Amino acid sequence: MESFIEKNSSVLVFNAPVGMMKGVDNLFAHALEKLAEHASSVSYRLEISKASLDELGISKEYCLLNKTDDCSPITPISQKNEITVREKSDKLIFTHYIEQAHINNALEAKKTFSLRIYGQVVGSLVVNEFDFYADTNLDSAVTTAIKEIESSIECQSVRARVEKQFNAYWYGTSLALLETRQNCRLFSKLPMPVFISGAPGSGKLIAAYSVHCHSNPPDSPFVTIDCAVAREQEFSALLSHKLSDANHGSLYIRGVEKLTSADLIYLLDIIRTTNRNNMDAPFHVRIFLGITDSNNECDNLTQLEEIEFYCLRLKMPCLQERWPDVSFTIEAFKQLGIIHQKFELTDDAWSVISDYSWPGGFGQFEAFLKKADLLAVDHLVNVNTLRKYFPNIEAVIKNNTNVESSNNKKTTIEAVMAGEVVCHPALQRACEYIHKNFQQSITMSELAQHSYISSSHLSSLFKKELSQPFKQVLNEYRVHLAKSFISESLSKQITVIAQDVGFSDFSHFEKTFKKNVGVSPGTYRNKFRMALSTNQ
Repeated sequence: MESFIEKNSSVLVFNAPVGMMKGVDNLFAHALEKLAEHASSVSYRLEISKASLDELGISKEYCLLNKTDDCSPITPISQKNEITVREKSDKLIFTHYIEQAHINNALEAKKTFSLRIYGQVVGSLVVNEFDFYADTNLDSAVTTAIKEIESSIECQSVRARVEKQFNAYWYGTSLALLETRQNCRLFSKLPMPVFISGAPGSGKLIAAYSVHCHSNPPDSPFVTIDCAVAREQEFSALLSHKLSDANHGSLYIRGVEKLTSADLIYLLDIIRTTNRNNMDAPFHVRIFLGITDSNNECDNLTQLEEIEFYCLRLKMPCLQERWPDVSFTIEAFKQLGIIHQKFELTDDAWSVISDYSWPGGFGQFEAFLKKADLLAVDHLVNVNTLRKYFPNIEAVIKNNTNVESSNNKKTTIEAVMAGEVVCHPALQRACEYIHKNFQQSITMSELAQHSYISSSHLSSLFKKELSQPFKQVLNEYRVHLAKSFISESLSKQITVIAQDVGFSDFSHFEKTFKKNVGVSPGTYRNKFRMALSTNQ
């Protein structure tokens, strides 16, 4: 069945097999995969208030049509399954059928479960019970699906609110970004101050606002203090005023390292009071402290360390740790109109910018993209463009021959196997199987069989717990191995290396390598040859 759209003044309908609905986000379909595992025939109806979505900052179109972050199609549950979406009154109504279920059957056993975001009911999930398997606990299965749906709505709301506030978001699927997002969600559940550190431009303000959005509804205040300005005023009076403004919301204090010793002692007393959770306190405010990492020693290190003791610690990854996200960022900037749709970096330019340290983080990189897009001929940025307009980048590259540094970063597979990423046991077994059999053709069904779990559930786990689909995790690991093989055997043909790491199609290997590394395999090998000749 091909996807189609019917429209009139009151109805918006999408009919398609789940696997073909590339536009439907995991808001609904991914959660229903869990329910589908427990029944041979059943129907579900999910009703969500449009007014509630508007309050959460999620537009109807975003809810229905936005692609997942990895832009991959949703794994089909069954080619016979359909999702129908109707718009009626103040509700969006999703209906899902498995096999021959019909929601108009008068004999259906119906159960209704509420969906809650920030403590408010935003919709409900109605289950029309048919043939659930004997060993299935319906309430447990539906509760799991509801948690998926609520989590997805919350994450979409956070993203929409952050983009509206800053015209930017964290784009990408790197392991460092995954950990940051997970920590933001986790910290939102823990009522303690958060100490956020990182390089300039690493997104400390966005991190604070993300935790705030996970914790608070859209109408709650988010107030900031810039300590560089605060030093020119009486800090205690300013802080008291800002705490009043941020009551029942959040206060972000940026540049804490710039405060005087006396001001830090006063701030420490406020943090201690906040941690006591005193119900009689005049203000109920979540406090975030931003500190910029610097090579210079801080004069008030002792006070900062004592303040940090009372806080949760969030360390922001630098640009190098999130380099796989750069291509996603460029595409997002094209969609947002920040840079031209024709903007492109040649392989040699990619090679140069990937070796630059980017001390200003993503903020500096965004400025680079805007300037390069404006000055490059036909929006095509090459090495000559960098030499002409970005001498600092070119000068750093001349002295940088350490091309192996990027290959030392752990892949998702390695991080899971090392226990650095806590995940479902089935995912651990899957990663171990990929590690041992990366040279072979690996399918999801084969991987699920060796992980002792269903294919749909395993696919969902990859996307939920690793924020990447199975194919992306597999390709990332294969490309990582290819980089090692290239650096160890500069004379070995790249076509042979592609086969050694499990790519049967060389064209596919080149495209995948460039997507993950930023340059072609040949350009990557030339970097090692240049480094070798320089060191000789």
